[in-house]
Amino acid sequence: MEVPPDYIEATIRIRITKSNNVTFEQTIVVEDGLVEIPLDVIGNDWFNPYGGPYTLQYLDPMTNNIINFLWDGQMVDGVQWNMAPGMSDITICTLDIF
Repeated sequence: MEVPPDYIEATIRIRITKSNNVTFEQTIVVEDGLVEIPLDVIGNDWFNPYGGPYTLQYLDPMTNNIINFLWDGQMVDGVQWNMAPGMSDITICTLDIF
């Protein structure tokens, strides 16, 4: 998934929260403005149509402060999405946020 366009650090901490407040949080290396969520760590069944809405937040890996970013013309501290029914065995999911 993309990181905020003005983010220039080598790593970023991401937090993804399901509707039941189960959270995955990890510091991940940024490569060419993208990060890859390690499905071998989070689990292939973590993303599913019944877990959402999901909330994504970016955090500064040194301070754990939430990074606000411009999205759809507004300053926000995260984005939400749902998985479409019928999606299962998700191995690749691209979040094209910016």
